[in-house]
Amino acid sequence: MRFDPSSWYQNARVVEFNKYCMTILFLPIDIEIPKIDISKIQSTINVINGLTYIKTAKYQQYWDTSKITETVDDTLKSVLDQLPINKVTNVYYKEQRQAVAPHCDVYANMKFEEGEYANILDNEPAGYRLVLEGSTDVLYVKSGDTFKLAELPKVPCLYIINSTAGLHMVKDDPGRKIIYIRGLIDKARHQTLIEKSLNRYKNLSIIE
Repeated sequence: MRFDPSSWYQNARVVEFNKYCMTILFLPIDIEIPKIDISKIQSTINVINGLTYIKTAKYQQYWDTSKITETVDDTLKSVLDQLPINKVTNVYYKEQRQAVAPHCDVYANMKFEEGEYANILDNEPAGYRLVLEGSTDVLYVKSGDTFKLAELPKVPCLYIINSTAGLHMVKDDPGRKIIYIRGLIDKARHQTLIEKSLNRYKNLSIIE
């Protein structure tokens, strides 16, 4: 078989970029975010008895959490449709109660669909979060021995975070409202979106 140097360099670039992506702890994402009617989401949510998605009371004190579907609002669905997720598995609407202590979002002992946890690990940073209302300067991500400000360029804003190893915390931000998104990620489209977002927001990114 004839050696194709262009193919080799392309494959090498993909491998190196994949390694680089896995060092990203935080990055704002460059997508179009239409005006979302939060009151419509609030009026149609299915509250999970005050419990968070982690299925314990460990973080219950920090957020009022409600499970929603991607079809709860057309504008929210238009945001989700721009994400490189082949299948959405969890969407939660969350309102902050108080300052959030350092934590990671995803743990191995959570409930997952088949192959979902491995998919998350293979595509970190894989935690897509949409801030609907709140401050741009209250999220902090641990990098090395310190917590660094993960500044948003604006609100509303979508960002990604390392969900399995990215320790982070949120200062008290009354009225902060976010959408937590989890699903089976399409690696190629995910990396394309990360590359596009780095071109615009690299100055705001936090790299390990």
